[in-house]
Amino acid sequence: MFFALYPVIVIFVFTGTKDSLFSVAVVDFIALNFYLFSEKNESFFVKKYEAVLWAILSFVMLTFRGNTMYALIPIFALIVIYVLRHCKKKKTFFISLVLTLSIFFVFKYPITNMLVKEYGPKSEMMSVPCQQLSRIYHYHYNELDKSDIGTYDALFDPILFSDYYVPEIADASKGSLRMEVYENQKSDYWKLWFKWFKEYPKEYVDSILENTYGYFYMWPSYVLHSYGRTGYTVIHCMAPAEPNSKIPALYNFYEQFEDGDIVMRNGLVSWVFAPATYLIISYICIMYVVKNKRWKLMIPFLFLILLWGTFLLGPVALVRYNLFFYMLVPFWPMVFKVSKDN
Repeated sequence: MFFALYPVIVIFVFTGTKDSLFSVAVVDFIALNFYLFSEKNESFFVKKYEAVLWAILSFVMLTFRGNTMYALIPIFALIVIYVLRHCKKKKTFFISLVLTLSIFFVFKYPITNMLVKEYGPKSEMMSVPCQQLSRIYHYHYNELDKSDIGTYDALFDPILFSDYYVPEIADASKGSLRMEVYENQKSDYWKLWFKWFKEYPKEYVDSILENTYGYFYMWPSYVLHSYGRTGYTVIHCMAPAEPNSKIPALYNFYEQFEDGDIVMRNGLVSWVFAPATYLIISYICIMYVVKNKRWKLMIPFLFLILLWGTFLLGPVALVRYNLFFYMLVPFWPMVFKVSKDN
């Protein structure tokens, strides 16, 4: 019922972004592992389909979002330790783990290298420092040394994003970084970063907070695009796709979620759709598991925490990045029940 009626879920079904499939995989992976850790069996996987599903979900997450690797590998290590200590039958799990990683690395390197002509920019993980440098450059330009301005101008392309700086989204900042220059002048980049950090530490902190406060505050300033256009989430299809709703009135209602008052400026209602609301709900539920000292059940949720941590280094707290927190809502009542039941 929740998935059918809650507007955010419906919107991400018909807009068809990769985040929809990724979020489904995240939620299913957490639920599956929660079930496996809540059972007391000789083997981590009791049935073969569990091993197959676990491998498929792991592969989908790894291939759809590269940052998943940083959250998933530590969880794999913890599950290995758990299996070695508590499971008598280990063969099925290790076969599944080895196959998952083998297929992923074959897909990521030989197959991808054969099919892909050009890779996207490698500046994604540079979002935080690039945003900090851009903030200093735009807010304190008249106070800066000419040599520092020269270093910045050599590293960042002012034409690519028309020299935009948007405090809530780092796309323009990290997208303007000339990666070929950065690779040859890494020392200059980081010398500049540390120098401005010493001179403007508060600005560095403010930069991080403005980029991530949407995770904690229920009435943030939502940003849709790199150039700072405000909005909750994109509804309209991009060419060559065209909207083809059979119920125009319902589609018109969902269109209000792009930049309408219902999600942007309604203090009484907007919090119902805010990413921060569902992140807070998730952490309350996780704290309940901790309160009941069900430590092995924390392993699936540690993955959730680590995955969210990687998004703190990303360009912005977009709704689509947090979709899995919304999708976890029907799952939390089961967590409360199992955590309380010894």
